[in-house]
Amino acid sequence: MRSQTPFRNSFYIKMLKNIESENLHADNSVTPFGVLYRLWQDGAFDEYSDDHFMIRAFNEDVEYFKRFFKDHYINVTAASVQYRSVEVFPTNFVLNMESSFRALVWGFGYDNIRRFVKNQLSAGKKQYDEELFFEALSEIHILVFLRVYGAMSPTADEPFKYDEKGRIIRKTETVPIISSEYEPQLNGKKKSRSKIPL
Repeated sequence: MRSQTPFRNSFYIKMLKNIESENLHADNSVTPFGVLYRLWQDGAFDEYSDDHFMIRAFNEDVEYFKRFFKDHYINVTAASVQYRSVEVFPTNFVLNMESSFRALVWGFGYDNIRRFVKNQLSAGKKQYDEELFFEALSEIHILVFLRVYGAMSPTADEPFKYDEKGRIIRKTETVPIISSEYEPQLNGKKKSRSKIPL
């Protein structure tokens, strides 16, 4: 059983220990850091194939990711610059997944997310299918976006109301919206065509 073996991503474990030793869970966060570790201990990853993308990331299998990047022709672009060094990709991936799973647990509850991880994210379990995994990963990103920013966001439970300046009005907060008429001032001069502040 995988849950009886150590979680090997060293940086993640170091962060988890630091958070626990500093008692940083008392920061009133809705879902504390360590969701992936808890899922690991609860056996959600027990039936996963050793070839599974996430298991490779948990195990910091840098050689696999070097081949993966080469086989999939992943070049360094502005969007992928954080993965320039393949050696840090497994840790970046695990930390990004931790953030995503914290948002999902916050929105759907731990038991529902554990079932999702065990049954759907496993992508065929021992008959692992990488395409199924990436489909499930896409679902995670969409759900996280909707949970944090969209229709499932805790702030989206009421219709938007606007004040006379076009700002969204919430109970006691006003959130500014940048309009197409906005022209930022640079050294006292207007800059034309700019729609966002610099």
